Amino acid sequence: MSDSYYNLSFERSVLSSIIFEPSIFSSLNLSPSVFFLEAHQNIYHAIQNLNSAEKPIDEEFIRIELIKKKKFDERIMVEILTANPISDISVYIIELKKMAKKRDILSAVNKIKSLSEEIDGDELLSHFETTADKLRNDESLDVFSIKSIHDVEIEDPEFICKDWIPIPKRTITIFSAGGGTGKTMAALQLAMRYIEEEAFEKKVFLWLSEDPAGLSKSRAADIASKVLEKSFMNYSGRMDISDNATFPVMTFKSSGEGIVRPEFYQMKSKLKPYDLIIIDPLIGFFAGDENSNSHARQFMQLFTQWAAKENKTIVFIHHSSKGVRVGGESKTRGASAFVDAVRAVYEFEKIKPTQDEKEQAIDQSLRRVILTKDNYNANRYFGYQQDIKLFPPHPVFAEHTLKDYDPNTTYSKKSGLLKDKAPPPRIRNGSMSLGANIRIVDEPSGKELTTDEQAMLDKKIKEAAASGIKFE
Repeated sequence: MSDSYYNLSFERSVLSSIIFEPSIFSSLNLSPSVFFLEAHQNIYHAIQNLNSAEKPIDEEFIRIELIKKKKFDERIMVEILTANPISDISVYIIELKKMAKKRDILSAVNKIKSLSEEIDGDELLSHFETTADKLRNDESLDVFSIKSIHDVEIEDPEFICKDWIPIPKRTITIFSAGGGTGKTMAALQLAMRYIEEEAFEKKVFLWLSEDPAGLSKSRAADIASKVLEKSFMNYSGRMDISDNATFPVMTFKSSGEGIVRPEFYQMKSKLKPYDLIIIDPLIGFFAGDENSNSHARQFMQLFTQWAAKENKTIVFIHHSSKGVRVGGESKTRGASAFVDAVRAVYEFEKIKPTQDEKEQAIDQSLRRVILTKDNYNANRYFGYQQDIKLFPPHPVFAEHTLKDYDPNTTYSKKSGLLKDKAPPPRIRNGSMSLGANIRIVDEPSGKELTTDEQAMLDKKIKEAAASGIKFE
């Protein structure tokens, strides 16, 4: 192997410096694989073991550790002890890591070359992309790292949009509902609320493959102006969208093993500028058995690792199964591994009238949102159920506000929620309190009132007029 792949002199100097100044060891981010010579790897392993056992890192203890494992080499040890220690070994370590990465790449290429006769081109490319993804990290092919729990800084989970629907950062959340319930409207509103919350400095990508981009834009503009009461142009340059057909990011062998397709790595590369990524629907990228936990687990792991490593917040739009909810159980469709892999699941339902209510009394702009999985305590901000405004106000509901008025409920424009708070102005002696006004806007409703509805509305208006209320 060429000298550009290793430098034994550098390796001896680094090991010599650690032995002569053991205090520097705890600050090193170094793995044994950085050393080319196996004997040097053995010595570094021995140093790690001594440090973990809180024993001195010196020549005699290293010798004892290696003799126990029958890996002691007197000649190699003498070479290290006679090498000159260095005051600043950081530059040497950087060079050793670069050379180790070159060795790993060469090894990976040789492995792929050996597989070329056994598998087809797509699978070969997938092996290449998977290996390349691992090699992009400084730790190279290390499987995991170990640290003392006492050295770990305590941190609380972080959320976006805590005042609306709290979404955990750097992980995956699922929005689940049946068809036509408003999942996509929630996704669009989430995107715009997040952009505002981040002072218009972050970007959002929405892959809304089930609707034309023009329709999604129309919905987003409606939400901006009629729900958030903002100009849609405020979000210019912050929201990007795709309505392209989805593709499977992983294929599965008959053995159950998943093979990552190269398209997944292309997608990750194109989406690097985005902080919040919303994908609708999840199933559009999944080509396995929807009820297989093994398939679902491998698929979801791709995205959980992506979110954690690249600081992405990912929201999947998924479908709910049919039937009636029992208690707080999740109705999210498919294998339980889909839900197991995420940190939060919100399920959306239409609000059904009670026995004493009529269908017209339900505000059609609202949806009931239920938190059915909560690993990060989103309930501290959200509770477990809220009725949330997802759609622009329904014109028919606006016409029935007098008839269906409930004095114990108030509407909050800021959050779009119906909450039990202080009642609106009380009626005293048949009239409203001073300052109360009713504004009637003569606009087409899009739906004619029935005879009974019109009569009820006329009656309420006459009663209000008789009490002395002025209309404008």
